[in-house]
Amino acid sequence: MREYSSPLNVDIPTVGNLTDYVVTNAADAADAVVFSRRSGDGPDQGWRDVTAAEFLAEVRGVAKGLVAAGIQVGDRVGLISKTRYEWTLVDYAIWFAGAVTVPIYETSSADQVEWILSDSGAVAVVADGASHTALIAELRSVIEGMRDNNQIRTVILAARGPVFCAGMDLGELQESLNSPKEQSPVWNDALQLAQLYDLIYTLPKPTIAAVQGPAVAGGAGLVSVCDLAIAAPAANFGYPEVRRGLVAAMVMPHLLRHVGERMARYLLLTGELIDAQTAQAAGLINEIIDPVNLMPRALTLATSLAAGGPRALAKTKDFLHLFSRQAVSVDEAAQGSAEPRLTDECQQGLRAFFAKQAPPWLPAS
Repeated sequence: MREYSSPLNVDIPTVGNLTDYVVTNAADAADAVVFSRRSGDGPDQGWRDVTAAEFLAEVRGVAKGLVAAGIQVGDRVGLISKTRYEWTLVDYAIWFAGAVTVPIYETSSADQVEWILSDSGAVAVVADGASHTALIAELRSVIEGMRDNNQIRTVILAARGPVFCAGMDLGELQESLNSPKEQSPVWNDALQLAQLYDLIYTLPKPTIAAVQGPAVAGGAGLVSVCDLAIAAPAANFGYPEVRRGLVAAMVMPHLLRHVGERMARYLLLTGELIDAQTAQAAGLINEIIDPVNLMPRALTLATSLAAGGPRALAKTKDFLHLFSRQAVSVDEAAQGSAEPRLTDECQQGLRAFFAKQAPPWLPAS
């Protein structure tokens, strides 16, 4: 066998690591732009520059949260995400904390996620979100893997981009209008979402929703099934289903537990959105946190929750579920959400929505 070699063109350092460059860049060129990230929503969406100094501050903030959450030197931390700014931020923060990143592709199956987490000995996981059907499949896969992994003590539900979750995928919803009623996917879609809500709500481990932006319809439902919820000031919450001829049946028992019947009636019957301050006053969220400190605060709360005994926490959640047991089953809640989608009223309301027209039941102006 022939072998070829050539001398090194660059000397490889024998000391230091990648985190050094974050510190030196901030010291040498604090105002230099090192990233651009999406900001805003809808027509106001744009790009915001992140300087070297700002990136270092964010990395340190998240790293402090990881340490406060009990992450120790040498610990493995799972990271499930698409390529995005937050991946880089969390990746560097894990290194700053002295831990090791365990990358997991967002396309991994439930079995693969469970095996990777178990084989690596990961003590925590950071995951992003996705659109409607993909979100449900991804969340179920990840959460089912976490449920049976004794090394994971607390689950934080967060999302990428400016929106936490806006509910149904509009493309899928529009496609469903063209399906014959007997072949419509609405029942299966509703059942999967109802089962996901129940999976999160009955998870034996404490759950925290970290809401950085709008949480609407099904997204607000995800917030309501978590044990704790914190939000950035820009977050808002609401259930606009009735304005499209839909019924938010699956979220009703969870919403009622948090805000009481008067506020629940306001949200469900008007379809209006409320801001973070109103949501906190109503009891839907626990705290309002500056966006930069949202994840560090979530990790600090995770530390507090992890101080409890695993069996004691699970049993406490069992009793909370027992004492606030909902009057309808998961199947009944899914049916209550799915059936209206097959009515003429809902079909007309959705078609009007996609055509940017007023629904037919509104009086002519």
